[in-house]
Amino acid sequence: MAVSADTEAKIGWVTPAAAWRLCLCPASASHSGGPHKPAPGPVENAGQAAHLALQSWIESRSFIDRPESLAQSFDDACTSAGVHVSELRNGRMTRARLVARGTQLAALLASAGSGADITCEEPLADASRLLWGIPDIVVRGSRTMVLDLKTGADAATDVSESVRLQLLLYSHLFRFTYGALPAVTAAFSLAHGLIEIPAQPEAVDLAVESVIAARHATGARPSPEGCRHCPRRFACESHWAAVHEGDLADALEGVISESATAESGLIALRISSQASKHLVTGISDETIRGDVAVGSHVRIVRALQLSSSERQAMWRGGKTTAVEVDPLG
Repeated sequence: MAVSADTEAKIGWVTPAAAWRLCLCPASASHSGGPHKPAPGPVENAGQAAHLALQSWIESRSFIDRPESLAQSFDDACTSAGVHVSELRNGRMTRARLVARGTQLAALLASAGSGADITCEEPLADASRLLWGIPDIVVRGSRTMVLDLKTGADAATDVSESVRLQLLLYSHLFRFTYGALPAVTAAFSLAHGLIEIPAQPEAVDLAVESVIAARHATGARPSPEGCRHCPRRFACESHWAAVHEGDLADALEGVISESATAESGLIALRISSQASKHLVTGISDETIRGDVAVGSHVRIVRALQLSSSERQAMWRGGKTTAVEVDPLG
């Protein structure tokens, strides 16, 4: 089923990586623009460096002549970015896993035959359904494949439903572009190796239909999974209604009654709301948008509630906590 012009204007293009969020909550979906190949950005984590290493390793055909060199490509990617492996979170662990998995991935690619066309980070698109994405690896040879490299917390022994949907949509884009589904649709986990998923035509069609149906849905659907990293979280009143109902346990809002800064530089806020009082500690100044002032309205997300009593709820901020002061002003 093609997408109408009305829906195109409302939702725009959707990538496999964003599809799960669209299905969870249409109001949270991000717009990716049309198919394009993004310019390389700064290397900020080990996963980014690993993907750059993979691309270089494949495009240079090193996986054929020097399959063990994937870790060296990782070192080179870090050097080019001006960072040391040890400076990246999980950098050394990621490098060790590249050493362990490089030859396995090279053997998998070689199984497609000596004349196989193997591309990395190349866009595929289905303009009729406004779907596009950039699979990590596409293989066309005696054995066809769509592979997605998993390097971090998603490098588990099984794939999550969000990754499963992503892979099924990549398979659809492969089919739309080349006329048939790939023989292998899989995540390649640095921790566990190849994790194939069943990608029969029915499953792929159902994945595409779920995205199209989500395009036509309206309104927000607050949930812990959908809301946690939603970019519209501060402004979504449906989300805040769910917070007040107790359905979302990592957020709070109210009026600042007191603020203090510890010697460490971390900030503590006392907050009063209609329901109760709160003390939030461990807030980094870097996570605050707006000026902290007594009497200002504040919203805080991705905080950990430590305890709660009739007198006061205790909270602690963390690396992912975000604070917006006076967002309604």
